[in-house]
Amino acid sequence: MWETAASLWAMMLLVLVATGAVPLTAYATLLVVASGVAVLNQVRTPVAHLWENDGAAISVTAQYLDSVNVPPPGLLPALWAPVGLRYHALHHLLPGVPYHALGEAHRRLSDTLPPASSFYRANYKGLIALLMRLVHDSMQGGRAQGSSFRT
Repeated sequence: MWETAASLWAMMLLVLVATGAVPLTAYATLLVVASGVAVLNQVRTPVAHLWENDGAAISVTAQYLDSVNVPPPGLLPALWAPVGLRYHALHHLLPGVPYHALGEAHRRLSDTLPPASSFYRANYKGLIALLMRLVHDSMQGGRAQGSSFRT
């Protein structure tokens, strides 16, 4: 049913563009925006984890460290990693904390834990550093110990 509805919607949109009811520039803008959103979503999904696990059972700490936090400062992480994705590692550590409270939980833990704590090892500065690490580690055939892209 949903596939049929989506197909009918797509065909109707093409007919509206072909007949001039929807301007070609508006349709092109829609395609560019929708494509950009889809690409951003496909990029941000793999960087939520570091993919360092070989499939074996791991501890809660290892699960936390295999995930990613992108805490403030910075406006861009709030845009590409909205709601709980910005604190994805913290979500793995504290799955019972609601997404809207993860930022405050992260702030409180940051204020409490010493700088040498493992807590900070899941923090990253942004999407570019995470993408570079993901590509670097993939080219190395897996986990890169002591990667320079950590923070």
